[in-house]
Amino acid sequence: LDRMYRVWSPSWNVPAEHMQRVKQSLRPPERLAAALQYYVQIWQRRKDRSLLERFAQPLRVPGLVIGGSDEPAFRQRWLVGSTQAFADPAELELWPGVGHWPHTEAPLQFEQRILKFLHACES
Repeated sequence: LDRMYRVWSPSWNVPAEHMQRVKQSLRPPERLAAALQYYVQIWQRRKDRSLLERFAQPLRVPGLVIGGSDEPAFRQRWLVGSTQAFADPAELELWPGVGHWPHTEAPLQFEQRILKFLHACES
């Protein structure tokens, strides 16, 4: 986990208590298995034709994709590509100095941006 955090969010000075909570939450074997199974399913189902057809339908809702410029390059490409899932152009923001967890690394900025987006959706 320590290495993953360094790779996915290299600029974030992860608070020790945060890392302790994450490690503690994954300590029960069934939780760790469930977390890893998420990634296994993504990999195994990537060629599932029926799933691909469902995801090929554009989302007809406003979209906001938030990521960090410290994300590895392949993840940044995924974020950019994910905006194509929307019928109307989705907003994309890659925040400087932020990595994989913008809601945790920049919580106030994240909260303010989400609220601004939601208010704009009400109009």
